[in-house]
Amino acid sequence: MKPHSITIGILSLGCPKNLVDSEVLLGFLEQEGFSISFDVTNCDVALINTCAFVDDACQESLDMIEEVCNLKKEGHVKYVIVCGCLPQRYPEGIDTCREKIDAYIGTGEITQIGTIVRAVLNNEKPVECTSPTYLYSHKSPRFFLTPPFVKYVKIAEGCDHQCSFCVIPHLRGSYRSREIESIVTEVTSLVDQGLREVVLIAQDTSYYGKDRYGQLRFADLLHAISNIKGLTWIRPLYLHPKHITADLVSVYKSNDTICKYIDIPLQHINNDILRSMRRGITREEITDLIHFLRQEIEGVVIRTAFIVGYPGEGYEEFNELLDFIDEMAFERLGAFIYSREDGAHAASLEDTVSETVKKSRFQDIMLLQQKISREKNSQLKNKVFQTLIEGYNEDKPDFFIGRTYMDAPEVDGLIYVKKKRDIEIGNFYPVKVMDTFEYDLVGKIVKK
Repeated sequence: MKPHSITIGILSLGCPKNLVDSEVLLGFLEQEGFSISFDVTNCDVALINTCAFVDDACQESLDMIEEVCNLKKEGHVKYVIVCGCLPQRYPEGIDTCREKIDAYIGTGEITQIGTIVRAVLNNEKPVECTSPTYLYSHKSPRFFLTPPFVKYVKIAEGCDHQCSFCVIPHLRGSYRSREIESIVTEVTSLVDQGLREVVLIAQDTSYYGKDRYGQLRFADLLHAISNIKGLTWIRPLYLHPKHITADLVSVYKSNDTICKYIDIPLQHINNDILRSMRRGITREEITDLIHFLRQEIEGVVIRTAFIVGYPGEGYEEFNELLDFIDEMAFERLGAFIYSREDGAHAASLEDTVSETVKKSRFQDIMLLQQKISREKNSQLKNKVFQTLIEGYNEDKPDFFIGRTYMDAPEVDGLIYVKKKRDIEIGNFYPVKVMDTFEYDLVGKIVKK
């Protein structure tokens, strides 16, 4: 069969880093002449780009594999290829799915996807899970799955940190920074195609450059990208608190293109837990950093994430975390329930917290954050923010949906904007906040 007669669909699971991989996979396939379909439920070859960061992600991946394999059984899909983190974590395969799928490839096989698909079409069943060393560049093809005005750009791959709860180094390999010139070239090209907001991602963006240049160069990278004409927002995600330097804060402070939004997954605050987690930072250092950011960067919005139920987290340690969250009143916060991950250092520790207690603690944190978020949002009423209009609201047809600098795509809140004539999706407009809820806002467009 000729490539152009074969339709490829993809189901991309997990984080934006995985989404970029999915776009590159499709880019290589499109470059080789295959047809890309947005309907994974009705195609010749269904790719499932899996996530395996935690057990829940593994289970979601297995559930999706089962669903797509059922579509294959019913004749809606001819071939199923499972790729990404799940095969990389379990290269020997998962008994419940291996017999039903047609190929099983890891995170290092992206450039080989055309060969893999052709092998599947020839009724072969390739299994490839080599050590992940691939790093995409501005020359790599991408078939974009996001709107033209918002794109994710991965500035590095892998991770050198040895956090005790995490298996990312095993799934993604060592930290590998792209060249500054490659990233700037890619973003410049995307701006020429209509990009307004670039979201910079890596497992730790603040660690950027350490491997390639021998020193942290994220501040230099941000400065270089901010010089690209036509770009409105630069939004970095996933900064390790240990690597946020004064130089980096200075770049945030002095550059209007960089969103005053800092995403710092802190994971915990108790010093014993932080030490066991191998985070390389103390409560005192974290507290000083938060105060420094709020002192130096006017209007800064801080997003963080915490793990509850980690081994050794008794009531005293959890209450310390709860009190810290209440004291710091983070604008954005997520929480995760600890799960024992095979291959992670913490897997050797006794899981001292019951599942019932873990869930209860998770609820306690999220209820507290809901209260904090409601109070924070109420203070925004009658203020005006530049807002990126992203689309229509299907549930409320009289409103557009948009985001301010305070909210990252997919993970944070929205602002519902009363419809007005001559408003174009993908453009920025001044919006006055008229009403507020726990996580979302309501506003109207006003004159500049």
